[in-house]
Amino acid sequence: MDVWTYLGALRRWWWLALGVPAFALVLALLLLPPAPWQTQFSAVIVFPGNPQKSAVATYPDSILLDDLTAVLRSDSVAENVHTKLPAEMQADVSAKDVADMVSASRYSREARVFIRGDEPAEVTAVARGMEAVLPEAVNTYHIVPADEQATVTMLDRIAEPAKETRQRLLVIAAISAAAVAAALCVIALIETLRLSYRSKYGSR
Repeated sequence: MDVWTYLGALRRWWWLALGVPAFALVLALLLLPPAPWQTQFSAVIVFPGNPQKSAVATYPDSILLDDLTAVLRSDSVAENVHTKLPAEMQADVSAKDVADMVSASRYSREARVFIRGDEPAEVTAVARGMEAVLPEAVNTYHIVPADEQATVTMLDRIAEPAKETRQRLLVIAAISAAAVAAALCVIALIETLRLSYRSKYGSR
């Protein structure tokens, strides 16, 4: 099948080329969960030792900070944060919900904590609770009790929650692009079968 034949097929089956992507787009918009609300805060965490000798995290520091998400999502920390939520919110948001809302990343000694959820008020409340318990969590689960305490210094305070639409839009775009490719392939297949049938039986 040459290009001109395929372009003719697109004109013949234009409704298929437009209908399949449009249908996929509508389904994606209806079925994909809405974009969550997100806020974040950051802190510099310096573990015991001689931090003045180096401006970057040591190798053990990096290993400990890489485990920060697991620590913050643990049952103990989540339950601690849960107790700091407003009383009227504790019935609707469980400790497990708190754990599911939290993730973290780190760059050198800077730890960045992300809170995602369906309601901006809940996101803000969990973020405030997590900010309050972060120093205790680091010193309880990252430091041997007999050691000197780690220093946790807040950098960026809790931001106003905002919709995290980028990931959802990327998924919708990927689904739409796949639907366009599928529609074009189906049109090519249909046209090939039509031409084969026409060549074999002389049908128009």
